[in-house]
Amino acid sequence: MDNLTHSLIGITVAECVYHRSPSLKKPTVAPTLRMVLWVVAIVGNNFPDGDMLYAALALPGRLGYLLHHRGHTHTLLFALAVGVVVGWFAQRYLKKRLGKKLLAWDTRAVWAVALGSPVLHIVSDFANNYGVHPFWPFWNGWVYGDTLFIIEPLLLATLFPVAYFAMKRRAYKWVGEVFFVALLTLIWMVPFVRWYSALFYTVFAVGVLAVGYRAKPKWRADFSLVLALLIVTSFSLVSRVAKTQVANANAEMHPSSKLHDVILSPFPANPFCWQVITVETLSDPSSRYRVRRGIFAPFPKVVQAASCPNPRGEGTTTVKFSPVGDTWGPQFRWEGQHLASITDMKVYREYSCEWEGVLRFARAPFVQEEENRTWAGDVRYDFEPGLGFAELEATADRDACRGWMPPWIPPRADIFN
Repeated sequence: MDNLTHSLIGITVAECVYHRSPSLKKPTVAPTLRMVLWVVAIVGNNFPDGDMLYAALALPGRLGYLLHHRGHTHTLLFALAVGVVVGWFAQRYLKKRLGKKLLAWDTRAVWAVALGSPVLHIVSDFANNYGVHPFWPFWNGWVYGDTLFIIEPLLLATLFPVAYFAMKRRAYKWVGEVFFVALLTLIWMVPFVRWYSALFYTVFAVGVLAVGYRAKPKWRADFSLVLALLIVTSFSLVSRVAKTQVANANAEMHPSSKLHDVILSPFPANPFCWQVITVETLSDPSSRYRVRRGIFAPFPKVVQAASCPNPRGEGTTTVKFSPVGDTWGPQFRWEGQHLASITDMKVYREYSCEWEGVLRFARAPFVQEEENRTWAGDVRYDFEPGLGFAELEATADRDACRGWMPPWIPPRADIFN
């Protein structure tokens, strides 16, 4: 999830807590308490992304980013440590500024926000298909929500009014107004948002802003938080339904194959259109591995896959796709499929430490030889003919991975171990 949404989540939670404080009507306490809650919530909801500052130092190149972003800083153990440190500094500041005026309720509230904010960050990142591994060092596996797009405009529109109407300075409000107009403009311009999604989003965003304008501050924050939870829950339920439908269709079309994973990501502000990736193994003599990627429409009576947006860079990917010859019905529009020998892909692990590293991240891995060079990556994020952030050249140089290789369990250990 993007850091702006993380920050808005923190602000909304801070406002919900602040408006329940017994110190709310104390003019010598309330402004300081509100400021501290905001700072604690924003810092806690963004601090885990500090891993991007050391990723390249821990492990050079793209591999460092892949393995260390959403790494150790996105674990419950680290979240607890961050919460304790941030909470301690906040308490010291409040006691120095307010002294005996600080109530026990306010102390507990600040500690709750400090300890909860880093956890909220991890939960928010879990919602998309990138994944997190929060249980290190007790379990090093990845978990995925497959629920939200990496930047979900509906959440931005839902949480924005809380921060906007809480601002007092006109300059800050002006920045907020420019952001709101830019957001509405952008949703109409991006190619992977259909007009019906843009229209719904515009009405939704203006409606939420109007409710926020008329609501009392306490109920404004509560309303936005509840609405955000409803949005996430709705996308999550659709995701679960879509996974079941894809799995059932795959079993019907290819009963002899073994389906290992269904990877989903919705289009922005659109629960009717999802990017889908299936990961299978084929029980033929060559023991092949197959990845399909395309568009899935869980409610074809409302929107069929043919009416969904085209994925970015369709037909211009690093991995070589072949056509999907089957007729899957109006729910599917396949971009293509990639087939490879499982034995060959296992052999590459002995040849290339970079490929071994990619396997610790990639949920839909591919390795491909082309013009005496070997490319490795993840089909989830291959949307351009050149190397994207989740792709790299796999070489025979064992020193290429010299650095801190984290112990993440490969997502496809069920196939390649």
